[in-house]
Amino acid sequence: ATPDILASYHREGMPDLTIECFGQGAGAGVLHPERLLEVGYVSALTFPVKGDEGDDFGFLIIASKRDLGDSAVLNNIGGMFACAIGTEIERSRDHQLFQDVFSLSPDALLLTDQDGHIVMANETVSLVFGWPPAELLGKPVEVLVPDGDRARHEPLRLEYTRSGTPRLMGSSRVSVSGRRRDGSVYPAEVSLMSLAGDPPRVLAGIRDITERLALSQAAREALTTLDATDDAAYVFSPETLRFSYVSEGACRQLGYTRAQLLRMPPLDIRPEVSEEDYRAMLVSVQRRDPPARR
Repeated sequence: ATPDILASYHREGMPDLTIECFGQGAGAGVLHPERLLEVGYVSALTFPVKGDEGDDFGFLIIASKRDLGDSAVLNNIGGMFACAIGTEIERSRDHQLFQDVFSLSPDALLLTDQDGHIVMANETVSLVFGWPPAELLGKPVEVLVPDGDRARHEPLRLEYTRSGTPRLMGSSRVSVSGRRRDGSVYPAEVSLMSLAGDPPRVLAGIRDITERLALSQAAREALTTLDATDDAAYVFSPETLRFSYVSEGACRQLGYTRAQLLRMPPLDIRPEVSEEDYRAMLVSVQRRDPPARR
């Protein structure tokens, strides 16, 4: 079988010389003297093709219809050529991996140049911002920033371009918003990463956290409602049996502060119930069996 050729070089005026790079697994039979004779070559030099990390990509053959002899020049050229091919294959492989991750990310991803212009956008951008990715190319990233935030966004972007430190924005201490194509605004979480290269790029990941904030607000409201009652309410981990929440009613009934109760397991409150009994109750609850009274 004919092996895969990764690269091939033929120079005009030198019909007797050919340089070809074969992929890994092509088979050593290609180098057999009888095989070379069959295709008209009488001499060949071979060089391993490896990436910068040592990955084996195949081998390079310099074959000639004339005797190459012991040519130090050809050996040096072949070694450098094999090294260059390996680096290029590795770069192409890494680029393809980046393309795959970029395309499949559930977050909106943007790649911008040093001037803040969008040079690449994945399909999720259309879901998060309402823009077809192709229409964003060449536009300043500020088109995705609310009108009221654009004036302060540009100096922050320039500052980040200078520092290049990975950054997460949109935490509880920093409010970040995104602007959709229709002008509507939503709360966002933005991750920034500087990518070295020539030219350097900035990768931005944007996530719409509207639903997350709504769930957090609903949880806070539920806990506030529990705190407003005189009933004791507890939330604890089924693995560690440690409290993660106790209501104000529980604190009033037991005479402990919330901070004290959060350091205690349920066993400290009801020592007559064993750990085995608690875990058996948890199994029953997780199976949604009728609750047992104790």
